[in-house]
Amino acid sequence: MPVAKVKNSSLRFSYEDSGPLGGLYTTLVMVHGTGFHSGKLLWRPDGYALVFRRTNVMNVCTGIFGPMIPFAAENRVRLILVNRRDYPGSTPFSDAELAELGSSDLETRAKALAQQGLDIGLFLAWLIREENIPPVVVDRDGKQQGGIALVAWSLAHTPLAGLLAHADALPADALRILDPCLRAYCIFGEHTNSSPPSPPCKL
Repeated sequence: MPVAKVKNSSLRFSYEDSGPLGGLYTTLVMVHGTGFHSGKLLWRPDGYALVFRRTNVMNVCTGIFGPMIPFAAENRVRLILVNRRDYPGSTPFSDAELAELGSSDLETRAKALAQQGLDIGLFLAWLIREENIPPVVVDRDGKQQGGIALVAWSLAHTPLAGLLAHADALPADALRILDPCLRAYCIFGEHTNSSPPSPPCKL
């Protein structure tokens, strides 16, 4: 899997890439939830599937989005399947970061989750710059083409909501790169901890 290096190379994000297409196309950046990574199934030399470094639940690293890659080009889509921190190929969390994510202090935990989202924002800026991702354009019929649609599957919405809420905390150069390219944000699947509450009564 290719590796993106951000924050002066102090952070790595591994990802799968279906590859660029000619002309305008949409880039779909998919971010996995918990218990799965985004790319292909990884195997150890002894034939066993790789396991997560710290997780003891659902510990087989199943690449959830990899089977979509063969269908990307025919649909004018470039698929980018990124692995979050602490998943195969990406930078593990430090003990201090894990303590912040598990803190009983809500402000500390919220700040740590927001930082996860901002790190993904830095990855997106790196991707646009290094891979020449086409910006969003609007044709004569008002239809959008090009740009990035960011997809959060399941629990990935929790850190990525931090990106949306605190995007102004990104460096100015990253915001300048993201602005013409970030086209849509999609929540794929539902997670009860990150879904909006149900209304108290029927309207």
